[in-house]
Amino acid sequence: MVQSGLAVAFTKAKERLQKSDPSILSMQTGTNLDEGSQLLSFMSLGDKYIVSFPAWNVHKEPNIKAIPKFALLTLHYLLSKPVPPTGSWISFKELPGGALYQTPFQNRTTGRLFRTLGSTGLKLLSQAYQNLGGEPMSGGDMAFKFSLFPYVPLGLVIWEGDDEFPPSGNILFDSNALYFLTTEDYAVLGEYLVEQLIANLPNK
Repeated sequence: MVQSGLAVAFTKAKERLQKSDPSILSMQTGTNLDEGSQLLSFMSLGDKYIVSFPAWNVHKEPNIKAIPKFALLTLHYLLSKPVPPTGSWISFKELPGGALYQTPFQNRTTGRLFRTLGSTGLKLLSQAYQNLGGEPMSGGDMAFKFSLFPYVPLGLVIWEGDDEFPPSGNILFDSNALYFLTTEDYAVLGEYLVEQLIANLPNK
């Protein structure tokens, strides 16, 4: 049977990780190492995630299997040799090749969020961002910062709009994103953040 693209990606990532030293990975990625239990752990969107080795499976505490695409992103992050955040924000179009896919990215992230919220539901985000461990940040009419991985913060900036203009917004990345992971990975991270925001909206 031919493996799906996702299955092939998991296989390749795990094969590389099985040749890696977990203690070095922990130091490089800012994750916590428990050698006795053979676990790496980190916080993401307010939840604790556990990566077991040498199987390299990803679970959310207490024992919930991680969403496949987030699990794969976790393995990619562990392999990526990330650099610490700079505190300077960039947009998706500033990532390598990002300008070509800016419109689809917007449609799948902030576009999807606004379609879900409608014109009067932006205040619901105040509850959702807190559920995901987000923090207020400066920018727009409202803006929030989220931690996806120890060295991967994402920002969400929103302008509420008025009678003439609809709400608009942008997903931002720390400029360290230029140095590790792929633009495709960051696109998936942006989509994942919006999915989690929608899942945590009141009455959703």
